[in-house]
Amino acid sequence: MLSRLSLSQIRDPSMGGGLAASVDAAEKEDAESWGGIKMMTDIDLLRFSLEQERKRLIEELERLNVNGGAKDERQKGGSFGNREEAADATTELERRIALETQERNSLAEVEHALRKINAGTYGICDNCGQPIESARLEALPQATQCMTCKVACKK
Repeated sequence: MLSRLSLSQIRDPSMGGGLAASVDAAEKEDAESWGGIKMMTDIDLLRFSLEQERKRLIEELERLNVNGGAKDERQKGGSFGNREEAADATTELERRIALETQERNSLAEVEHALRKINAGTYGICDNCGQPIESARLEALPQATQCMTCKVACKK
């Protein structure tokens, strides 16, 4: 998961931040270009959070050694003499596969958000083209839809 620090905590040098000084100068200029939203500051901070999350996800996938581990376990599954042991191994394998899938999906979302930052389209809804609410981006930096489109997709 992404760090639970808010953007204001990341900005605050006493909280381990320090990006405040380098980013505050751009706030006024950027706020004008984004209709009052301080996107430059937020994008820099969110990029940092996304990069940290990407690194964590990659490390987690490597730690799980899911690429070869799940396949090896599937091959060993038939050698168990005890049905309970085989059932436990199958349950564990299913859990690991589900975790791998979740981690890979999260990594894809984070990488998509980073590509959008690099392309200059970060904060724009993939569906309707309207700006994504800054509070939503702060809570979920990899969000690609505004709340209106996200709610409509769930219906």
